Amino acid sequence: MKKRGKRIINPLILISIISLILFLIVLLDVLTTKQLIKLDLLVYKNILKIQNPILTPGFILITNFGNTIPLITLTTILSIFLLIRKKYAHFILLIASMCLGAILELSIKLLIHRLRPEQALIDITRFSFPSGHATMATIFFTILLYALMEKKSKKVKAILTITAILIIILISFSRIYLGVHWFSDVLGGIILGILINSSILLAIERWYKKG
Repeated sequence: MKKRGKRIINPLILISIISLILFLIVLLDVLTTKQLIKLDLLVYKNILKIQNPILTPGFILITNFGNTIPLITLTTILSIFLLIRKKYAHFILLIASMCLGAILELSIKLLIHRLRPEQALIDITRFSFPSGHATMATIFFTILLYALMEKKSKKVKAILTITAILIIILISFSRIYLGVHWFSDVLGGIILGILINSSILLAIERWYKKG
């Protein structure tokens, strides 16, 4: 009898499952146990100590990259690039993830009704959980990274990965610094972005295999 080879679990399945579990843990904590509020308050108090007129304009500029119009512009540019390069799977991933991300983060906000911190440095409406900036920045810049990684050296891949991670962290941190989100809002947003990307990418891979 032939020995059966070990089945290798698709990493995307693991990422999707882990990110789903983590998001549900954060979501349930926000809704019920509120254990993360201790960390939220600790981070919030320390952020108030470092807020100053020198740093604030810089973080406003950084946070603006995660606003609706800049993200739509960047998504349009990347979409055109992907279509020109005939990277149709990447294009589908980008459009599907960005649309689903916008729908989910807004829907969850409306369902959860979590209030924002009181001492915000910029005017903002709607509710707090999850952070839309963290969600959409994670979705866009990880897809951008994924699209640019092909046929690159290990050194270039490392530079691109670090750059993408730093951009996501900076945009996410800017929301906490400006006092419009709690730490757990940002954490939930990043996890949601990873969950959306990995799930849609997994669906696209399976669709292409069937085809």
